[in-house]
Amino acid sequence: MPLNDENRNWRTSAGLASAGVVMSASGASDARRTSMGLVTYSLTGQGQRGRIPELPDYTDPLVFISEAAKFGASAVQFPFGVRDAEGIKLIQQTAQRLAVTLEGTLSLPRKDSDAPRFESEIQTLNDLGVRVARTVIFPGRRYEDLKTIEAYEAALSNARDAIKRAEPIAKKHQIVLAIENHKDQRVEERLALLTEFNSEYIGACLDVGNNISLLEDPVEVCGALAAWARTVHFKDQGVREYEDGFLLADVPLGRGCIDLPGVIQAIRDKAPKARFQLELITRDALKVPVLTEQYWATFPDAKASQLARAWAMIKQRSSSDPFPVISALSPTERIQAERANLEESFRYAADHLGFAL
Repeated sequence: MPLNDENRNWRTSAGLASAGVVMSASGASDARRTSMGLVTYSLTGQGQRGRIPELPDYTDPLVFISEAAKFGASAVQFPFGVRDAEGIKLIQQTAQRLAVTLEGTLSLPRKDSDAPRFESEIQTLNDLGVRVARTVIFPGRRYEDLKTIEAYEAALSNARDAIKRAEPIAKKHQIVLAIENHKDQRVEERLALLTEFNSEYIGACLDVGNNISLLEDPVEVCGALAAWARTVHFKDQGVREYEDGFLLADVPLGRGCIDLPGVIQAIRDKAPKARFQLELITRDALKVPVLTEQYWATFPDAKASQLARAWAMIKQRSSSDPFPVISALSPTERIQAERANLEESFRYAADHLGFAL
């Protein structure tokens, strides 16, 4: 695959290092501590642990918490699973030593037989002192995985059932389930679902960028959902036209199309206690095929004015540079790109967005 200009920049940048050098954050000792956290999907090692033995195991919560702190994070959102008493103690000790607040992420019980697993994970979160757990209710991305309005309605019915199973368990352990807007529902649909349950243990994990893929403006989305927000997936997104619609790319904070001060203000006005967790997934840009008939299959009531407004935003805020093709990079370069993106974002959050502590 030919390299675009962004890929060439990764290959020739002065910071590009050998595998042995990229294992810890560059300038980690100089990283400014922030009030921002880090989501598990942001720091993965790009699936290269088996290929590069020196790479830390980011699936280990002790490692992830320690690495997140090096970037300047004061919180993490992590899938802790089920842990024994000794494991819980070690996680708590590490988090306390580094002054890192813990949030969880877990899957809802999709059937009755899954409830014991779910309660075991909730019990672990309770033992850890976690009070908020992010979750999702739909599989994948609506416009990719659901081909008909009937398929959407069936998925929504299954989602309701999963929430009904989960809510009493969450209430029992006093842990809020924060449901992410996961490229699955437009704002009015999500508000209807949250209002339907009307439980203090069902809230929102407010992702500030996901609904761009559903042709909604980030500031308006945040203003509408903020009252339900218990945690925030904070990010910036780049947009750029392609033949079937637009590309949506995770980019370092400050490089994308989102009015970051605007979304911060919209959220803090209604949810001042919600923690901002950086979610920046270093990957190829996603395709959002809004100019195809299939994209609209599950949006029977969508209006042409919505597409027109969104398309105007895409054109106005479109990235002037091609997005990097992460899949074209070598394993070492992918790791370096991931770490560089996070370092740049934490610096920007501290220097320009008021997250410095």
